[in-house]
This record gives sequence, structure tokens and C-alpha cells, in this order.
Amino acid sequence: MIVLAHRGGRNSFLENTISSFQKAEELGAKYLEADLRLTKDNKIVVIHDRDLKRIHANNHWVSSLSLKELKEISASKDKASEVPELSELLSTANVPINLDIKSWKINSPVLVSEIKKFSSKVLICAWNPVVLKKIRTLDKNIALGIVFAPFLAPFLSLVLNLLSFLSLSFLTIPLKTASKKNVERCHRKGFQVFVYNVDDETTAKRLKDLGIDGIITNNQALYNL
Repeated sequence: MIVLAHRGGRNSFLENTISSFQKAEELGAKYLEADLRLTKDNKIVVIHDRDLKRIHANNHWVSSLSLKELKEISASKDKASEVPELSELLSTANVPINLDIKSWKINSPVLVSEIKKFSSKVLICAWNPVVLKKIRTLDKNIALGIVFAPFLAPFLSLVLNLLSFLSLSFLTIPLKTASKKNVERCHRKGFQVFVYNVDDETTAKRLKDLGIDGIITNNQALYNL
């Protein structure tokens, strides 16, 4: 079972920053997890929320700002808080990364091009299958996964059948959906299963016993589980 550091070492540094990812690696993370959005000038950046309110006390949406504006706002109080470009993350990371695409307008050709420069493995997931289909048409080998919404739990079998045309490698599912029955369903269809977010050791070990392939965690103590 692999353990992915959720938005980097966010308990030590601000999430989705170069410092947080470096800290996660320093603490032993074998995989990183990061979120991607698109700026007004079509640059791929590493940030979870669609706006800057929670993290930077600013109401602007990421999509309404140029890369320069976004960096100026996010680094206005502390350079370490600056929102990085995807290229910056890939140039500093030394372990595999799971990239969670939050923007359905992501620049797929640039994304694929950047990934091909990275020396370690890259996984790409998204909630929107259209995004994944665009990426699949550009590259037949990138490991792709769908982020599974909790409300779809009763329709898991149907969703798995519908997703077969995307040649997916994995599903990322919420913790409450990670039953033995559901995990077995996914495995029978050939999908690996990642679970979010798992922050205590007891739960992590229980999932490992169920055959879960990976967990996404905020707990740095689980990196070496």
C-alpha cells in the first residue's frame, strides 16, 4: 500500500507549496499529492481552492488572475506561501506525484508535456471524466484515475462500467465508501483503489488488510507505514 502526502507536509508548512512538498519528502513521504488549477493566462498552478480566501485572505478566484498576479498576492506576506507553477513542483520533487486536476479547463497539452520531463512516476486524477479523456487522447500510457464522489456510492458498479472506455488505472474514493465489497468490485474491474483522507494508523492498517492500494493522508506519522 502506498501512502500519499496530501498537499505535501501541510502540518508543517502551508499546503501545496514547494516548502510543504519538500518537508513531506524530508519526513519520508514516498508519494506526493497535489492539486492543479488554471490561471487567467492559461498557466497550470498548484492550489486546491478555486479562490484565495481560505489560504490567502483574498476573494479573487484563481481563474481570474494572471500567474504574476497570483504569485504577488500569495507571496505578499511570505515568499514561502507563493503558489507554485506545476513546472516548479516537478523541478523540485524527487518522488512520484499524484496530480488532482480541479479545473475542467486544464491545459492538457502543456500538462502532458511537463509530465514527460519529470523523472519519477506521475498519476493524474480528476472528478471530471472529460478531462481524463482529453489527456488519454494525448498519451496512452499515463496512469489516470477518477475521483469518486460520495453520492455515487450506490451506483459504483454502473460507474465502473461506464469508465471502462477511459482506460483508467485507479479510483480515488472517500473513506466512507471503502468497504470490502466496493474494493473487491473495483479490483475485479482492474482498478487500483486509493482512499482519502486517512489520518489515523488504526484505520490505515484496516484498509491495508482490505487490500487498498493507497491512502491519501495529512498525518506525517503514516508516511512510512
